[in-house]
Amino acid sequence: SSSASIHTGNLASPGQIINTPLFANSEQSADSDADSDEDAGELLHGFGESRPAPRLECKDVTLRVVEWRRSAKKMQRTKLTVLDNCAFKAAPASVTCLLGPSGAGKSSLLDVLAGRRTSGKLQGPGCVRVDNVRTSPATLRQMSRYCPQDDVLPSRLTAFEHLTFHARLRLPSSWPDKRKVRAANRELARLGLTKAYDFDAQTTLLSKASGGQRRRVTIATELVAKNRLLFCDEPTTGLDAATALLACLRLRRVSRRGVTVVTVLHQPRPEIFWDAVDILALVVKGRVVFAGPPSLAAKKFLSRPGHAVKETLNPADAMLDAADSFPAEDLDDQDRPRAFFDDLSPAAPSSQESVVRQFDDPSIPPPRQDSTSSARRLSTESCLVNFLNAQAQQQPSALAIFYLLARREVRATIRDWPSLLLHYIPAVVIGLLLGVVYNNMPHHNDTAAGIMDRFGLSFVLCTTVGLSALSAAPRARRAARLFARERDALRDTALPSFLASTYLGDAIPLRLFPPAILAVIAAFLSSCCVSFGRVVAFVVAVVQLHYSLAAVGRFIGALAPRDAVCAGASALYLLFSLLLCGFFVSPSDLPHKFWKHVANILPAKYGYEALNAHMFYGVDDLFIVSEIGDSHVRTGPYSGNTILRCFGLDTPGHAKQKHFALAIFSISAEVASFVALKLFARERR
Repeated sequence: SSSASIHTGNLASPGQIINTPLFANSEQSADSDADSDEDAGELLHGFGESRPAPRLECKDVTLRVVEWRRSAKKMQRTKLTVLDNCAFKAAPASVTCLLGPSGAGKSSLLDVLAGRRTSGKLQGPGCVRVDNVRTSPATLRQMSRYCPQDDVLPSRLTAFEHLTFHARLRLPSSWPDKRKVRAANRELARLGLTKAYDFDAQTTLLSKASGGQRRRVTIATELVAKNRLLFCDEPTTGLDAATALLACLRLRRVSRRGVTVVTVLHQPRPEIFWDAVDILALVVKGRVVFAGPPSLAAKKFLSRPGHAVKETLNPADAMLDAADSFPAEDLDDQDRPRAFFDDLSPAAPSSQESVVRQFDDPSIPPPRQDSTSSARRLSTESCLVNFLNAQAQQQPSALAIFYLLARREVRATIRDWPSLLLHYIPAVVIGLLLGVVYNNMPHHNDTAAGIMDRFGLSFVLCTTVGLSALSAAPRARRAARLFARERDALRDTALPSFLASTYLGDAIPLRLFPPAILAVIAAFLSSCCVSFGRVVAFVVAVVQLHYSLAAVGRFIGALAPRDAVCAGASALYLLFSLLLCGFFVSPSDLPHKFWKHVANILPAKYGYEALNAHMFYGVDDLFIVSEIGDSHVRTGPYSGNTILRCFGLDTPGHAKQKHFALAIFSISAEVASFVALKLFARERR
């Protein structure tokens, strides 16, 4: 890169875009839409209220976390200081880049600034301020966007559909839908996602996108929103050098439209160092030990005493090389970066070039700041609160959010045809097999097969629907992870997401029809029930059992921290349910009262007894045949009630109680799933 703008270190003023030849044409074409300037103007002026770009700062922030480490054959509780009396300030409408070695505290500082730190404890008087107003983490999440390191995207949507969903969800409701769609298309174009030789934003599902393409979709998801604070945690991870430069230039262009950007980067290329960043902050051992524009960073770190200057060396690499051997006096004394932060005051010029001139010429004193009175501070705080309230009023209603989520779930469910086939085809095949194996069951009433076939059919149905219900747990975990990622965009409203993902994405297509098909085919081919009414009750029992087991699986999926825990916990629950349902051991013969209580809280017990009650109802010609040696003993006839009491099971008169118990169990599990989603579905940072 030999352009003058790269080597001079001069920074563009707000509203000016650096013309890098490699991406000049794509940026100009992406901004050709007439709505772009209109969106930027509304972004700068807020929702009917003129507000400049926000100023972000923190001071004296100390963060400590607790870790358990194994030492000398025992676990020891260790307290680690992640941030140590850290100070930071981001100028309005600028891009501030956090650099530092791994484990220095860059991401932790970013999470604290964004109000998204969930682990550890902040200590001391430190706080985060926006426009000199002490701001809570909840308010920071409401007024900012956050691009995390990992990509959590709906796999059954295209990039265009995903960005359009977020545009309709996060842009003002007063905007027409066509304008929101154009905004989504612009972000796709600006990040080079419109069309490639193997990727089409309109037709390619995100499950088939590459890692770099998914990363750019994650960045575009946050850029399409309207908040004026943007935090990016390693946005260039997984991107090639050219695409990383494109993404960073896009962040800088966004900042010139009235957005304060704070990002973490690892070893940015020289063009990013000079062209895409306004302020560089070096984080070492939980402290910001240097902060300044690229020209000052290059002057300081490329000409260190005792080190030969290499013209080809990337200044960012020089900063990282110096981090490990940073002088102790600079590490202990933060006056230098704080002096720079003080120059980013409200009284300072908005152009970053003046800040560069101040550091290039130490004889120029920093501008003096007027003391802020308490009345002015209260006015600023009231203005911020009014702005956030106006912003909340412009967001979609809960009903509109549910409509958007419902459309997305229906579209994703229809496209997830392998999962649909995995539930419907086995239901038909197993139903036909059961009908063949247990064909014309009443004809076997004069032998022991008339009794054992009914018990066997009940247990096989319980096992089949239980195995089919295992898919509910991982589906619920994926839905919980997506909700945790989109929680701030959904304004922390869990109910619309729960209803859409639970019923439209799982319960209706996978938990109602497949077990009903299975039960209908098995019931009619086996003639296991004496009347049509009992067949209907039999089918309802199978559906209720499947639904209740799936509801428990959704609860496990909402709570499980990892996929392995989710799969293991749901499998163990199903195993215990089948072992204690009454097929292997009669409930009255369980060895201890504890196991009897455990069996009473498992839905498989009630489903198994309800199925047997409907199949043995109205049957009065059952016989028991025993063969011992040459003797052949046949006793009977016995009624179905007598056989059920003999095996310690409830009689058909208690069938309604079993259905009611299954209904209560399903409702309780669904309520528990919603509570788990509401309280625990959060990203851990």
